[in-house]
Amino acid sequence: MEKSLIDALLRVVQQPAPVRLRPGKTLAAFARDYNLGRARGAQLEFSAADQQQIRGLLQARAGIDADRVTPQSWLGLSRAESLGLGADEKLSRAPVRRDRVAVKPLPGRPLHLDGEALRLPPRCHIELDGRRCAGLIGPGHERVLLIENWEAFDALDALRLDLSAAGADALVVWRGGGEGCRSDHALALLAALGRPVLAFVDYDPAGLLIALTLPHLAGVLAPPGAELAERLRGGLRERYLEQLPQCAATLDAAVQPDVARLWRLIRSAGRALPQEAFIEPEHTAQAGTAQASFPRLPASSDG
Repeated sequence: MEKSLIDALLRVVQQPAPVRLRPGKTLAAFARDYNLGRARGAQLEFSAADQQQIRGLLQARAGIDADRVTPQSWLGLSRAESLGLGADEKLSRAPVRRDRVAVKPLPGRPLHLDGEALRLPPRCHIELDGRRCAGLIGPGHERVLLIENWEAFDALDALRLDLSAAGADALVVWRGGGEGCRSDHALALLAALGRPVLAFVDYDPAGLLIALTLPHLAGVLAPPGAELAERLRGGLRERYLEQLPQCAATLDAAVQPDVARLWRLIRSAGRALPQEAFIEPEHTAQAGTAQASFPRLPASSDG
C-alpha cells in the first residue's frame, strides 16, 4: 500500500461512523476495488461495517493496527523505527541518510577521529551523525576547512590551490546540501568545535555571503589576487548579476579582511567563478569514491 492510501484509510476508520468525505483518486479506486462505501453525490459514505473491513485490510496488507497508528505516527522515524508501526520500512518519510556531516583530512594527512588516526585514500570521506559528531573530532585538527561544493570536497587532492593556509592538519568539512548532509548540521559542527575556520567557496557574491555566515571564520581560501583577477575575466557574468541584488549591501559593509578583499576583486570584474575551476582537468571526469581499506595509526601519530 502507498503511504497516501494508508493515511486516507486511517482517517476513514478513526472517525465516528458514518464517515462522509470527498475521496481522492487513490481512495476512490480502493473503495471501488473492494466494494466499500456508498456514493452520496460527489462524496463517499463509509459505514461502521466498512470501517471494520478497512481495519482488517490495513492489518493484512500492511501490518498496521489502525487502533494505535495515525497518519502522523511515522513523522521523524527512521526506516528501522517505522517497522514498529507496519510491515513496510519505506512508510517512513525520513531520508535514508539524514543528519549526516561529511568530513575528511587534508591530502596525505590522517583523520583524527574518536581517538584514532585514519588514513583515507583520494576521493574518500567519512560521514558522521551530525547531532553527535563534535565529540568525536580529535584535538589533532586545530583548524577547519569548510568547502562549499561537493565536487571540490570530493576532489580535494586534485585542487590547484595552495592549502597551506588551512594548516598542516585541518579537518575538511563539506558544507552539505539536500536532505542527507544538510548545511545546518555542518554549521552546528563548526560552532561546537570552536576552531578557526577557513572557507573555500565559489568566488561570487553568494559564496562570499556563505563565508560570512560561518562560525569562527578566520579567512577565505583563494589563489593570489593577480591569478584570481585573471580567471575572473573569463568568469560568469549572468551568475554575478543574478546574485548581486541579494548580496551587495551586506558585502559592501563586510569588514572581514579576506571577504572584503575578494569582494573588491569580484565586483571589479563583474563576474563569478565557481570553485570547481581549480580542479585538475583530468580529475573532473572521474566519478565515484575510491575503494580501499583504512589502516589505523596510533592516535599520537602526526602522519
